[in-house]
Amino acid sequence: MAIEVSVVGFDIAKNVFQVHGVDRRGAAVLRRRLRRAQVAEFFRQLRPCLVGMEATRGAHYWARVLRAFGHEVRLIAPQFVKPFLKSQKNDANDAEAICEAVNRPNMRFEAKVVAFLSFGEALYGGPYYDTQRLENVLKAECLLALRMNGQPLPDVYGAPLRLRVENQLGYKMIKWIERIEFIQSEKQLGEGEGGKNEDDEYFDLLPNI
Repeated sequence: MAIEVSVVGFDIAKNVFQVHGVDRRGAAVLRRRLRRAQVAEFFRQLRPCLVGMEATRGAHYWARVLRAFGHEVRLIAPQFVKPFLKSQKNDANDAEAICEAVNRPNMRFEAKVVAFLSFGEALYGGPYYDTQRLENVLKAECLLALRMNGQPLPDVYGAPLRLRVENQLGYKMIKWIERIEFIQSEKQLGEGEGGKNEDDEYFDLLPNI
C-alpha cells in the first residue's frame, strides 16, 4: 500500500470493520470500511505500523492475525477510548478515537505479559519468577495444574500450583506458584529480561524460546 501510515485505529465488529490511519504528523490519510473477509489481506499489504484496538470480544484473535504481518498491536480498554470520541458514536468515529488514544504516551494498555511468582528460591538467591506472553498463555499447550493423577499436586511436583507449557523449555514451567500478575511488559519485573533465569544468567535468551 503506497500511502504512508504510522498509526491505525481499528474498530472491530462481527461483519463490518472500520480503519482510520494517520501519518507521522498525525494527519488522517486512511479511512476505510472493510468486510470480515477483506481484513487479513488489507493488513497484509499495509506496511507494519502501530495498530490500536479496543479490548473487546475478538480483539485477541485479530491481534494475533495482525502481529503475524509485522504490525505492533496495542489493546485499550473501551473506557479509555471514550474520552477521545469527538462526535456521535459510529464505526468511523470509533476508529478515529482509537487511533487518537493509542498514540497517547500515557495511555494505559491491556496487559501483554503474565508474571508467575514462586515460593521457590532462585539458583543465585532471591525469589524465583518467570513470565509468559499473554498470547502463549491462551494456547491449549499452556495450563495450570492443581492436581496430579486425580490427587492433590504433591509438593515435590510444585504444589500448591504449577505451570505446564508444552511448547517451551522445562525451566519455563514454574513450580510452587505464589501469585500471578498481569503486566504490560517484561521490563516491569526484576531486571526486565523475562524471568529470574534470564536476569541472572541467560542474558542472551528471550522469554519466548
